[in-house]
Amino acid sequence: KKLTMKERFQSRRILKDGTEGKIFDTPDTVVLQEDPQYRKAWIEYSALDAKLTWDVRNVLQTKLESMEWNIGNQRQGTLWDFYQAYWIDFGELLTQMEREGIRVDTDYIKSLEPIANEDLRLADLQFRLWASQYSPEAMVMNISSDLQKR
Repeated sequence: KKLTMKERFQSRRILKDGTEGKIFDTPDTVVLQEDPQYRKAWIEYSALDAKLTWDVRNVLQTKLESMEWNIGNQRQGTLWDFYQAYWIDFGELLTQMEREGIRVDTDYIKSLEPIANEDLRLADLQFRLWASQYSPEAMVMNISSDLQKR
């Protein structure tokens, strides 16, 4: 069973008198990576996340390859072909724009934030429910990991 980062790494905060407090702390990811105390568990945790991500990616590719991509009545290929032709390059374009410091209207973006957060919450739930059909651990998979985004 895949454990969350909190379940795997949190511990009670030690009080000044040396006793355990009521508050739980989770070490920063840099500490988890570099501190020998956590390194083995961190590698296992990260490797399982990577494996689950790869498994979901393979299932997604298979599903997209089984779906037709049509414009009007003309078959263009599969949805996997569409993904490769458009979405990969689009993602790279957005990343490059961010790297170059393309300015955006932050007030407008902030006004969209509540709608986007609700959309994200629903998409996250829908993705987890779908992925858990293929790997039950996907319900606790860390799909928002900053390290996986890099």
